[in-house]
Amino acid sequence: MNILWFQRDLRWSDHLPLQAALAEGQAVVLLFCYEPLLLKDPHFDKRHGRFIRESLQELSAAFQQQHHTLHIIRNDFLAVLQRLHRRYGVETIFSYEETGLPVLHQRNQAIQEYCHNEGVEWVRFPKVSGADLQEADGKRRWQQVMRKPIPPLDLSQLKTVSLGAGFTEHLSAVDDLHPFHIRDFHFQRGGFTQAREWLTSFIKIRSVQYSRAEDNPYLSRYNASRLSAYLSWGNLSVREVYQASSKAIKEGFYSHDLKLFQQNSGYTIGYRLAGTNLLLLPFRSDGRMTTGSKPGKQGRQVCRW
Repeated sequence: MNILWFQRDLRWSDHLPLQAALAEGQAVVLLFCYEPLLLKDPHFDKRHGRFIRESLQELSAAFQQQHHTLHIIRNDFLAVLQRLHRRYGVETIFSYEETGLPVLHQRNQAIQEYCHNEGVEWVRFPKVSGADLQEADGKRRWQQVMRKPIPPLDLSQLKTVSLGAGFTEHLSAVDDLHPFHIRDFHFQRGGFTQAREWLTSFIKIRSVQYSRAEDNPYLSRYNASRLSAYLSWGNLSVREVYQASSKAIKEGFYSHDLKLFQQNSGYTIGYRLAGTNLLLLPFRSDGRMTTGSKPGKQGRQVCRW
């Protein structure tokens, strides 16, 4: 039995681990874990939980339409893996690479050690191309990946395993995502339907003043892409955004602004920048950075893309 482990990749389109699980042809458990070690991290906020909740609801519904079950469990992945392996025997785990926070590095090391000791293969895919700005052909290689056709996925061909209620009870299965419900319509809603609506409205309407909004906090509230959350939690892939904006450019939609957007998004998320990983720096929650940002004394742009 295999595991398809969803993390910050809450979609089914342009999904390399899902594509690999389909190609393998073996029975697979679809799994997402609300991991206590991440929920306790100071980087996590209940607003993240709300966005994840909405994304999972739509992803789960998409799988249910093809008679598959996405198991949502409030437990650390390693604990779930250990129990699944003892009960069923896990051969392969398919997932994207998730790094950045120190707690993720420690978790990944523990999972890797367990897999090595138990003979479980963990196949991890990079979320972006991994091109390095310091390399002469980095931009060319990144664009090659972005321009590759996105293969269609037929979820009806997926062979999934539905875990019994008695088994998942011991793993704290989440049947109700109500704890993360926030009644505030000013927040962007999670899910790939909302993500595509924001993407379409940007490339066909809001990008008209993107170049002006780049350094204007007032304009950026409307004319920036507003796709950060959808890319961060994987409702959209970088390649989907790149290809949609490229198509709009060919159709004559605001080519100057969209080309600038592609350039900024490449620098921001598409390339693996050399140097310090900012997410590994100590997290500060004392409010000093926020206080300094209000009068514009931090020297940082509100939104670049």
